[in-house]
Amino acid sequence: MKNENWEDIRLFLIVARRGGLTGAAQETGMSPPTIGRRMLALERSMGRSLLVRGPTGYSLAVDGQILYERAKSMEAAAHSIIEWQQDILKLPIVSIGADTWTLRLIMENLSTIWTPSDSFRICLKVFDAGIDFTYRDAHIGIVADRPVKGNAATRPAGRRSYAPYRSLLAAPETEGNWVSLGTDTAPASWMRWTFSQAHLPIIAWTNSQTGLLDLIRAGAGTGVLPCMVGDKDPLMTRAGPVIKELEHASWLVMHDDDRHRQEVRLTIDRLGAFLTG
Repeated sequence: MKNENWEDIRLFLIVARRGGLTGAAQETGMSPPTIGRRMLALERSMGRSLLVRGPTGYSLAVDGQILYERAKSMEAAAHSIIEWQQDILKLPIVSIGADTWTLRLIMENLSTIWTPSDSFRICLKVFDAGIDFTYRDAHIGIVADRPVKGNAATRPAGRRSYAPYRSLLAAPETEGNWVSLGTDTAPASWMRWTFSQAHLPIIAWTNSQTGLLDLIRAGAGTGVLPCMVGDKDPLMTRAGPVIKELEHASWLVMHDDDRHRQEVRLTIDRLGAFLTG
């Protein structure tokens, strides 16, 4: 059935219930002539006579009564779908903010943090340059430094390590080449480390963290990555030890007011168990 037919059927239901064009016009805000034309068009498209037009209003023809009963079922089903759709919009939201790779790790293991059966919705936000908890950029953040401003509470979220990685498919002649993130888009110290080593020959760089991963995978050269990314990539191997100076603690941070919400507390507990497990 065409969508416009359903719209006309809905209008037909109003005409039938109100007994004519005047009552339907009062309910819909449409003019009686417009409604009358729509009803004639509906009858033509159906190939049936639906309404009996009399001096005191409209009544239902035999086919109109049949359509009326069936259309009421359609209307009830449509209302049920609308209510079902609106139910999810009533669910509270928990937003999680983190750097690209931590957020990717969470997404890959989402079922440990959130499932569709939870009584809240989830929003995942990338914040590579940090999160401002004063303005509540997110309900929960995963950060390298404890916030120095804002009414925030913190919990440990494990430690982060970084190391140089090289593709297993890289040609031998590229062994001395390095790739990096550009310093203009590198808010974290691990992103700037390669450029800070003056003796390293950097032959390619990018402003995208996922682009850096792709450069290393393509065999362009060695690059620094979080160990949680490089260690689980089957196409990569460590090209050196963990860079100790880049290691740091990680923290779960939440606004002190939000952390008392049941759904936020639940998500914090799940994140804490996952990130420190």
